[in-house]
Parts: sequence; C-alpha cells; structure tokens
Amino acid sequence: VVTALAVAQADPNTAEANVSFTNAGEAKSVQLELVREGPNWKVEDIVDGTTSLHDTLMAVAERAG
Repeated sequence: VVTALAVAQADPNTAEANVSFTNAGEAKSVQLELVREGPNWKVEDIVDGTTSLHDTLMAVAERAG
C-alpha cells in the first residue's frame, strides 16, 4: 500500500519520485528516477537507499559475461 508520494521535476525530461509504502507489513521507501519519452514518463532506475537497481543489474550482467 502506498503511504506517501512526492514528485519533483528536475527539468522538462527528468523527475524523481520518492515513494513510501508497506510491503507485507514492513515500511519501505524508494526513489524512482523518471525520464520522459515522448508524451510518457518511464522509470529509468529504482534506488533503495544507496542501492541502484540499474547498477546492480549491470554488475550481474558483467559477471555473467
């Protein structure tokens, strides 16, 4: 369940959304990095504290060769 949402647009094509929610009774917060593609906004990255999902997945792909 989303408990809080705050969006700040950095420029016409990028924005950040701070989202707080509960998952299985545990409170969580993440930052969504958003980019505009045409008329749509898309999630470019999800950051949990200091951990970037994009960076984590790129590291896994590099190790896999």
